[in-house]
Amino acid sequence: AESPATLKEAIDSILNQTFTNLEFLVYLDKPDNDILWAFLQECAAKDSRLIIHRNEKNRFLAGTLNDELKVAKGDYIVRMDGDDISVLYRIEHLVSYMESHPEVGVARSWMQEFGHKRKFDNRIVKYESDYEKMKVNYLCKTPIAHAPCIIRRSVVGKYGPALYNE
Repeated sequence: AESPATLKEAIDSILNQTFTNLEFLVYLDKPDNDILWAFLQECAAKDSRLIIHRNEKNRFLAGTLNDELKVAKGDYIVRMDGDDISVLYRIEHLVSYMESHPEVGVARSWMQEFGHKRKFDNRIVKYESDYEKMKVNYLCKTPIAHAPCIIRRSVVGKYGPALYNE
């Protein structure tokens, strides 16, 4: 998110979720952006579920995600970027699925792309659900995008301290 307005919409879409028992970690990976940092401080003062961190230097996506994984305490990891917007029931539905399927380590939903930079604006991205087809698709593209994904915390630990390649 480059502006407080974009970030506010993203933050509100999480803080207004139907699933309210959450720890909401926000990392600012542009430590020189004082405007966004001041905005994040204002948001955190209004809601104790919002925990903010400011990287001392730019760690980029993989480094920041690994830092978040070390700090997160919940049973599940649900992530999004500062320009993503979650539907109100997103986390409730994902957690409900995981609770009723303890054998599943990672799940994802469909997502809708939006914005002004993509030629596929408002396209619904439907991911393959057949496991064998997912394995074939994995050769060409990732079968699980960050935005619609939920990961069981216990699964993250099985892959060592760094889930993302830095």
